[in-house]
Amino acid sequence: MRFLAVLIFGLVAATTAPAEPAPVDPSPVGFRTLDVPGIHAVAWYPTAQPAPVSTVAGNKVFVGVPVVSNATISGTAHPVVLLSHGYSGLWRNQAWLAEKLAHAGFIAVAFNQPGTTFGDSPGAS
Repeated sequence: MRFLAVLIFGLVAATTAPAEPAPVDPSPVGFRTLDVPGIHAVAWYPTAQPAPVSTVAGNKVFVGVPVVSNATISGTAHPVVLLSHGYSGLWRNQAWLAEKLAHAGFIAVAFNQPGTTFGDSPGAS
């Protein structure tokens, strides 16, 4: 019985140990507004351009993301990820994820979906 208790304690301790935090890439990513008629769309992407840095998507709830607006995209080919904010959200709700994707070499595109975006959903006043 004592062996079983030690074994269980050991397994719990081993699986609940804090993991090493992932390194944070301090460099900004590229960001631009896309020209899509009737839809507010934006993209985050890899860039080697270090400045000028500004912050997008920050408000009282969400921490903004450091970006270089209209920066030159680095490299020649990147996979594209389309981010959906879900019902009654905004493109900026996905900025944290889009930044991580851009650092990983993806182009992340998000947009406010007509009829399901915060403020224009059915029943919104």
